[in-house]
This record gives sequence, C-alpha cells and structure tokens, in this order.
Amino acid sequence: MTTAQRTTTRDKTAGTTDKQTLPPDWMIFPALNEAWIQSAEGAIALMAERVKSFQALTASCPPAERPRARLITQSYIQVHTVLQELNATYKKTAPAERKTI
Repeated sequence: MTTAQRTTTRDKTAGTTDKQTLPPDWMIFPALNEAWIQSAEGAIALMAERVKSFQALTASCPPAERPRARLITQSYIQVHTVLQELNATYKKTAPAERKTI
C-alpha cells in the first residue's frame, strides 16, 4: 500500500530552497472542509467508504503494511465519528439561532 506524497518547495533565503513533504490528501483539512461545504452527508458517506476500504486493505495487505493501514483506518474512524457528531449538533441547532451566528 502506497500513499502518494505531494511535495512543495519554499524559499528559505535568496537562491536556496527547502524541499518540504506535504501529508497525503486524507490528512489535509482544507480538502475535508471543501467536501463538508459541498455536502455534510456526502463527507460523512465518503469517510464511511474510506473506513470500509481501509479495513479491507488491512486484511489483505502484506504484513509489513498492516500497522500503517490500521493507523489510517483508525484515523478515518475518528474523523467519521467527529463529522457525524458535528452534523448532528448542527441539525439540532434551531434555524433562528444559526442565522444570528
């Protein structure tokens, strides 16, 4: 199992660059925020799908990759749970209260 890493360069001083590795897409909160803005239910469904796919991958990947797959699965489970709680809280908030915020 390999997760693509994105890289970027940043100027440190005139003429030098410091190569920096960015985390994979699933760890970048702006990507999650974008999905949430488009559809909260869609973001929750996406996380549920990712949980299932990584659980299946954990069972089928080579033994050396299993700890990493389990860690990613647990991360998705936690994000999925938080998104469900946020959505439930948002739905409980009265529409009039949301307008004043």
